Amino acid sequence: MKTVVFSVHDTRVLMAELLKHFFPKLVDLHNYAAASSKSLKIGNWNLLNRKVLSKIGLELKDENIDKLATATAGAIERLLNDVHEKIKEKETEKLKTTEILIEKLVDKPDEIVRVPASGSDKEQILIPLKEFMKKQDELTKKDEMIDALQKKLSHLENLLELKNQRINELSTELQHYQQETEHTA
Repeated sequence: MKTVVFSVHDTRVLMAELLKHFFPKLVDLHNYAAASSKSLKIGNWNLLNRKVLSKIGLELKDENIDKLATATAGAIERLLNDVHEKIKEKETEKLKTTEILIEKLVDKPDEIVRVPASGSDKEQILIPLKEFMKKQDELTKKDEMIDALQKKLSHLENLLELKNQRINELSTELQHYQQETEHTA
């Protein structure tokens, strides 16, 4: 396993980037810049604590912020473990919400669903759920067929390359043979 060593100021910025990935609406990366003095580091950790960590249920105590600012051994690891747990909770919650939505839709096959219009990220159209599910199934089957055809194409391209190599080898042998027969004649 590779060990990565971060400088003290990197941990705040890296933590902000990590949180931005999983909680994008809460983090403004421009607020977190490198700092060298302890007071600025504490200020940055307080900002991250107030604007992000407290909103995801991980409010840090002043003593923990001080440990993070002074890079006390184990401080960032404990915070990373806590953040990891919050991310897992968020993912589990998102999965449950999706499952509930799917259950509701399956129970109501005559429902109308809103889907993105073709070629547009912002426009949406309304279609019956049955039709949507049918189209999703067709799309899955077409994707599977495309994958299979791409594999076949790749195989055929490899065979063509082998054939071309063999032709070049035989051409070279033929040229050598013709040269030998010209020298002996």
